[in-house]
Amino acid sequence: MRITNQTLSENFLYGLNNLQTQMSQYLQQLSTGQRISTPSQHPLGARQVLNYQSILARLKSFQANATDGNTWLDTTQSALQSASSVLQSAYQLAVQATGGTVNSTDLTAISQQVNSLINQLVQVANANNGNAYVFAGYQITQAPFTATKAANGMITGVAYNGDTGTIQRDVGPAAMLTVNLPGSQVFGSGAISTTNPVTVSGSGVFHDLLAFSQDLQNAATPPGSTTASTWLSDISNTDLANLSGDVAQISAFTSQTGARMQRLQTTQNGLTAFQNSVTGFLGQVQDVNMAKAMTQFTSIQTAYQASLEAGAKLIPPTLFNFLG
Repeated sequence: MRITNQTLSENFLYGLNNLQTQMSQYLQQLSTGQRISTPSQHPLGARQVLNYQSILARLKSFQANATDGNTWLDTTQSALQSASSVLQSAYQLAVQATGGTVNSTDLTAISQQVNSLINQLVQVANANNGNAYVFAGYQITQAPFTATKAANGMITGVAYNGDTGTIQRDVGPAAMLTVNLPGSQVFGSGAISTTNPVTVSGSGVFHDLLAFSQDLQNAATPPGSTTASTWLSDISNTDLANLSGDVAQISAFTSQTGARMQRLQTTQNGLTAFQNSVTGFLGQVQDVNMAKAMTQFTSIQTAYQASLEAGAKLIPPTLFNFLG
């Protein structure tokens, strides 16, 4: 079989183009750090890359939700700890009021301290995480608690403006975590009537604090035919027990929030571990071994240069080599 110059040229150019294509591919890998730039290069690998990237996107969303949930729970936990401190102070004042050595002036001073504690607790119950009030249920854009005051500055009522909605965060496949506590469950509400005799309506922590405040005011200035001992007896027999129960209730909510935080931390650790695994799998499919790619590129480049030199010797000169 006779091999013509045309056949030699075509074979030479085919081999040269093949080397150029390989050099281009390795050069692209070296510049991008990725083995697959188009699906046609590796259809199966490209599908795996898309799958891993989709999983990582979902994991990123779960992590963001978990981080947001953690700030909610952290804010709630801090507020509950402050609430516990307020109630313990109120309990100590109740013990002091029933100590047997207080007079009307002392009782008035104690009632003012309790009034200050109620005001402080309203601020605690209106704790917010950014622009969201954590104890407002779904009504996160408005302060959940408002206090009503008499002309003398004493608080006569604390109203709850939120609802009982529970806010949840999607922190994993089929894993929803509640991150809030509705304020009506934690703190309740209450109001002192303007009728005679005075009554205190409502329930929960604020009701108990308002009742304690009113008993102190009645003991300092007994209404009607009553005596201070009547109201001091109420403080001793009712208010102390109520405040002790309130401290226990806040402690229970604090433990509940702590358990949620622990669960969320465990979930975040699992998400991070899974994310690292998927990232590793993606790297195995997509990332380039830079040292190996550089070696391959250098080898092909050398072969390309050698081919050019060999081609110049093997293919006889034509008329075009002498033109110009």
